[in-house]
Amino acid sequence: MSRLIRPFAGPLSLALVLIVMVSTAVAGGVNFVLVGPAINGVVPTGKATVDQSKLQEGDPGTITLEVKNVNVPDNTRLDIVIAFTHVATVNVVGGQGKVQSTLPLVEFAFGPDELEVKLNGQDIMIGQIQH
Repeated sequence: MSRLIRPFAGPLSLALVLIVMVSTAVAGGVNFVLVGPAINGVVPTGKATVDQSKLQEGDPGTITLEVKNVNVPDNTRLDIVIAFTHVATVNVVGGQGKVQSTLPLVEFAFGPDELEVKLNGQDIMIGQIQH
C-alpha cells in the first residue's frame, strides 16, 4: 500500500506549498515601493498596493497607486503594467498622481511579481515588493 501513496507525495507536497503561497499573497495584498532614476534632475517616488483579497469570490481585486516628484508636464498619463499587462493609467498634475482601479482577471491574479510605471512605453519606475 505504501507503494501506491509514495508516487503522489511529491506532487501533493508541491500543490500544498503553492496553495499556501497563493493564500499568503492574496490575503493581505501586495505592497510595492516605486523607485526610478531622476527625470530632469528630480527622483520620482511612489507606492502601490495590489489587493486581491476577494479573488476566490470572483472579484479580481484593485490596484491603488500613488506617485510623487514625477518631473513631467501636467496631464501626462503614465501606464501601470503588471506582468506585461496594462492594468491602469495615472494622470500626473503638479508632479503627483493617484489612481485606484479594478484589475483585469489575468494570469498574475495569484501573485503579481512585477509592477512597472511607464511613460511612452519606457519604464520610469519599477515596483519593488515591500516585505
